Amino acid sequence: MRTLPYGEDASEFAKNLFSKWELKENEVVVVLVNKIAKGSLFAGSQVKGLNDSTIKSIGEETFSFKAKDEQYSSAAIDVSNRLASILTNKGDPGPPSLSRGNDTSNFKSAKVTEEKRSKYVAIIIILLVIAFVVPMVQFFYYVKDE
Repeated sequence: MRTLPYGEDASEFAKNLFSKWELKENEVVVVLVNKIAKGSLFAGSQVKGLNDSTIKSIGEETFSFKAKDEQYSSAAIDVSNRLASILTNKGDPGPPSLSRGNDTSNFKSAKVTEEKRSKYVAIIIILLVIAFVVPMVQFFYYVKDE
């Protein structure tokens, strides 16, 4: 789903959908919400292997991991794979590892930039002098015979 109705959270919505659709006690409803990057599921009483912590982990960690980067299809596939593994008694693979790449800046600090500024200023001045002097020397070399 893109969004939820106003005032509902994903777990309430999943529970309401389960009862509205009159599903059997061995069925599961999964609700994944793109806008808030969260999900939830509601399972009937005969479904084994799903407890509150697993349901919360699937909705808030497994789906959210890729949904925050707007990779909704991939996030839904991850939820489906994890849920299938749990329901077929292959064990819970757990949420994806939350270690993301290094988010620190790779820019030089103001202090380092300030220390090297004089070197860069000198290089710029030398290049500007060369850019003006060389064409003038060429011009005077070509017109000296006239």
